[in-house]
Amino acid sequence: MIIKGKKDRSSFPVWIIFFLLLGALFFALMATSTSSKWISNTDTSNIFCDAEIKEGNLFISGEHEFLNGETQSGDQARSGDHSSLTNANQREGMRYEMNYPDSGSVYRVSVWRYAEDGKDGFLVVRSRDGHIINLSTNNHVTYDKNWWFQLELTFAVPSDTLINTIDILAENRGDKNIYFDDLEIVEISGGSGSPVHHSYFNKNIHHYRTYGSG
Repeated sequence: MIIKGKKDRSSFPVWIIFFLLLGALFFALMATSTSSKWISNTDTSNIFCDAEIKEGNLFISGEHEFLNGETQSGDQARSGDHSSLTNANQREGMRYEMNYPDSGSVYRVSVWRYAEDGKDGFLVVRSRDGHIINLSTNNHVTYDKNWWFQLELTFAVPSDTLINTIDILAENRGDKNIYFDDLEIVEISGGSGSPVHHSYFNKNIHHYRTYGSG
C-alpha cells in the first residue's frame, strides 16, 4: 500500500505539466496566427503597389497595405490587370501610410499615371499635420509606349522633428478619369540623425521645408 501511494503521488504532477505544456502550445499557435494578419507599415525597405490584390477597401502587396482599394479598376493597367481609378467622385487613388519613419531617411517615390489630360493627376507626399512635409507634382519624368507617364518625388524625414505618419498617395484634382498604377517607394539613404539640407534634393521637389543650417 505504501508503494502504491508513492506511485500515485509521483504521477500527479506529470499530468499537470502535460496540460500546461499543451495549453502553452495552443496559445503560441494562436499568437502566431494573429500576428501574421496584422500589417504595421513600419518596414519601409521595399514598398510597391500594383493594385492587383484587394481585400475590402485595401490594396495588399507583400507585407504592406494601401488604402482606397475600392478604386481598383480593370479598364487600364500598366502592369498586371488592374490600376487605381480616380475621378470627381473619388479624388484619392492608392495611398500608403508610412508609420514611424526613421529620422534622416531619404526616399524616392513614384507612380504611373494614365489619362487623356494628365495635368490634374498628382503624386502627393505629406506628413499628417500637412506642414512639416508637403510635396506634390504632376510633372512626369518619363513615359512608355502605352502613354503611361511616371511621376516622381524625393523627400527626407527630418532629423530634428518627430513624425508619426507620412501619407504617400495619388490624387485627382480634376473631373475626368485618371488611372494610377505601380506606386513605388524606395529608401535611397538611411537615417543618420544629421540635419537635412537643400543640396541633397533634385528639381522634382516642391514646397520642401528645410531643417538645419548651411
